[in-house]
Amino acid sequence: MCSSDLITAVTLRLAYLNWGFPYTFHIDEETIILFTQKIAATWKSQHQLINPSTSWGNLIFITLGVISKFLFFLKNAFDSEQLFLIFTGRMISASLSFLGLGVIYLLARRLYNQQVALLSLAFNAVLVVLIRAGHIYTLEVFLFILIGLTLLAGEKISRRGLNRDYFWTFFYLGLALSSKVTTALLMIPIVYAHYQVTKKQSNKFFNKQLFFAAVAITLYALLNPGILKNYLTGQVTGTTDILWVAKQMFGLVKPSWTLHFEGLPRFWYEITHNFWYGMGPFLEITMLAGVVFCLYRRKRSDIYLLLWLLPYFLLIGSWRSKYIRFIVPLVPYGLILGAAFWVEIFQKIKTSNWQRYAYLLVMGGGLLSTLLYAIAFTNVYAGPDSRIQAYQWAKTNIPAGATLLLERDESLRLPFNKQGVKVLWLDREILYYQLSGEEKIPYLAAMLKRADYIIVGEANKIRYLHTPQLNPIEYLYYTLLDSGELGFQKVKEYKVYPHLGPITINDERAEQSFHLFDHPRVEIYKREQRLNINSILFGELMKRFPTANL
Repeated sequence: MCSSDLITAVTLRLAYLNWGFPYTFHIDEETIILFTQKIAATWKSQHQLINPSTSWGNLIFITLGVISKFLFFLKNAFDSEQLFLIFTGRMISASLSFLGLGVIYLLARRLYNQQVALLSLAFNAVLVVLIRAGHIYTLEVFLFILIGLTLLAGEKISRRGLNRDYFWTFFYLGLALSSKVTTALLMIPIVYAHYQVTKKQSNKFFNKQLFFAAVAITLYALLNPGILKNYLTGQVTGTTDILWVAKQMFGLVKPSWTLHFEGLPRFWYEITHNFWYGMGPFLEITMLAGVVFCLYRRKRSDIYLLLWLLPYFLLIGSWRSKYIRFIVPLVPYGLILGAAFWVEIFQKIKTSNWQRYAYLLVMGGGLLSTLLYAIAFTNVYAGPDSRIQAYQWAKTNIPAGATLLLERDESLRLPFNKQGVKVLWLDREILYYQLSGEEKIPYLAAMLKRADYIIVGEANKIRYLHTPQLNPIEYLYYTLLDSGELGFQKVKEYKVYPHLGPITINDERAEQSFHLFDHPRVEIYKREQRLNINSILFGELMKRFPTANL
């Protein structure tokens, strides 16, 4: 089973890493490339390591910069340095996503046994959220493997407590912190492991912990020397500020790109949406059953993993922001508990053949269904991309002399150029931040009056349709546009779903970022008649939201 799992895992992770090329569709990838180039330029000119962001540690930027130097011979195969760096980053993500399976296997074998390790490997080989993380160069795949390495080294502390065990545990913790500070929660299982070897020597409890914690702090400081300086000099502002990001997570600030999280249930949303789409039904049920089983059993190995899983879940579950990527550091290790649960069941099954056949039927069916889901999801990267299809239609069918209205939208990141076609931009930043109340109506009316065609992505539309009471005018705009009451009719719609041949999986209920960057919905509208947009919007506002606080 091990070799087939590894072949499946590497195939799913390496397939279609050039998705979207020659365009770039993921804003986080573009930001990482920009910061990597900024760090490299500053190092070359000043021999100084800077921190362009305090919400992201420097590890992800340094890794990309170093690896890209070794792969310089591939640079000429790409149209631009940006595409070369993005592909290099995705290769790093895919590699870490695959190598992390080895860490999962070793950790499960160390904590439990060979059977649990093999089953954990099989589960994670087809884990959709991990495969997705391997196709995008972002932080989460770094967190996945570094958390595993920290837990693996920390387990040795509980058994031996040698100095080298502490050193490597805090070394990996320092690297994890240099990716994201939420990994500080790893101190909880580390303290538990330390307690196992010092519980009979209470006077020595803090000795090694404090000494080797300096390893993590020193490594973090070496990789991120500019963070303290940035704060002291006031160079940290906006979305690069870790304090601002923390406020966003808890809902103390609510930027426009988080509107779709408004009103979502804390904790429950992860279970009903993020686990469901990120894992598939079988693996979610397996993980939750494993957590409940291990909470009941409470062996030392169970407690060790639960001391990472439960605090981290309580943290991300309490956040207003519910990005599906937040579960990547969680679910691979939860599946180890799920594997322990299934192995325990198998060991308790009597010699009755029908029980074993039923067990194998459930296990085989569950793994097969998850594999098919993983393949179906990977197929969204095979193309054709919905945005490219929409823009090709527009270039073919929009006549010269027409005016096209485009939105500034994370899901629409293509340049549109056709001779004779004028392009206008509907700017979300103006609507959300610069205009207030009824000022938005004449802005929208003026834009629509000039437009002959409109291309709408899903980012803004989903967010505003989710918050009618908070944003009634924007809600009305998208609602009336769809109904044809603004004088436009939808003439084309493009959407790619996870699919196996003719069979598609509708994932529109998933958290928006699950499909926003790699398979969003794109809609095209054509003017059919000229109407008084200003009057229509104002009338519908008074009719549907008479008490709206604008």
